[in-house]
Amino acid sequence: MKISVHEIDKETIESEKINIEPEVIFNRPDILKKDYVLLFISNEKGSRYLFVEINDNVADTGSFLMDITLEEAKAVNKFIFKKYKNIDEINWKNIPIKCGVWKNTFQKVIDLPTDCEELKKRLTSKNRYNLRREQRLIKEQLGDFRFEVYESNVPPDIVESYFAFKNVTHDCDYHMTPEEYLKTYCVSTAYVMRTANEILAILFSCEQCDCVYFENFTYNVKYSSYSLGSIIYDFFLEQLVRKHKKSVFLGGGAYEYKKKYGSKEVHAYVCRIYRSKIRNIQIQGKRKWNYYSKKFREQCDRKVLVEEKV
Repeated sequence: MKISVHEIDKETIESEKINIEPEVIFNRPDILKKDYVLLFISNEKGSRYLFVEINDNVADTGSFLMDITLEEAKAVNKFIFKKYKNIDEINWKNIPIKCGVWKNTFQKVIDLPTDCEELKKRLTSKNRYNLRREQRLIKEQLGDFRFEVYESNVPPDIVESYFAFKNVTHDCDYHMTPEEYLKTYCVSTAYVMRTANEILAILFSCEQCDCVYFENFTYNVKYSSYSLGSIIYDFFLEQLVRKHKKSVFLGGGAYEYKKKYGSKEVHAYVCRIYRSKIRNIQIQGKRKWNYYSKKFREQCDRKVLVEEKV
C-alpha cells in the first residue's frame, strides 16, 4: 500500500478547516502559537492531517491517541528526516502502535453523553447518594458553597492556591510562576469550589478543542473528609456536557475516580525515533540490558531470602 506524505502551506491552513481526530490541544500546536508544520497523509483507504511541532532538532508529532498505522508513521518519519536535515529525533506520544524506542502507556477516556441526566446514570445509586450527602454536609457544616469557572483568563492567585494545596497533599513544588504553569500544561480553564471565606478545591483543564484534557485537581486538606475531589469532578464533567464537548482524556493512573462515568482504558505507546540507526540500537540495547539486569537482581534477592529462611 503506497502512502503519500506532503506538507501543507500556512496560507491553506488559515483559509481551510483542518480536521484533526481526535482534536485535543496536544494535537494542535498551531493553537498554542508554536513552531509547526502540517502534513497531509493519504493512501487508497483514506487520508488524515498531522501537525508536527518543531523544536530545534526534535520533531513532536501531534498524534495523541490518534488511530495512526505503523505504515503511516514510517512514511512520516521518512518524510521528516529527508526534508528537515536538522531533525535528529521524532517523538510519537500515545499512539496505538510501537516503533523505534518505545514504552507502554495507558490512558483513561470518557466519551461524553449529550445530556447531564445520562451522565448521572453512569454512576451507581450509591455514588449519586454519596455526592448529594457530601454536598448537604458541606452546606450544613461549612456554609453555602459555589463554583466559579475561569475561562482563558485564569487569575494568578488561583494558581498560587493550587500550588499551596499540592504542596501539602503531595509535597510538590512546581518551581514555576502561575503564568509558566498555565503555559507549560496548556491550561485554559479553572474550576474553583469555594465558600464565602475560602477555597475548597481547584480543577484545571485544557478545553481549547472538542476533546478536553483533564489536567489536574487539588483540594484544601482541612476538609478532606468531605469528598471535595468527587464533587468538583462531577461539576466539571457536567459543564463539559453542557458545552457539548465530545470526550475528556484523563491521563493514566489507577485512581478510583477515573474508573467512573463510563470511562474506558486505552492502551498506547510512547515512541521515539532517531535519525541514526546506531542510536536506535544503542538505546534499545540499553533498555533490554536494564530490564534483564533488574530481573537478575530480583532472582538473586529471592534466592537470598529462600536461603535465609532455610
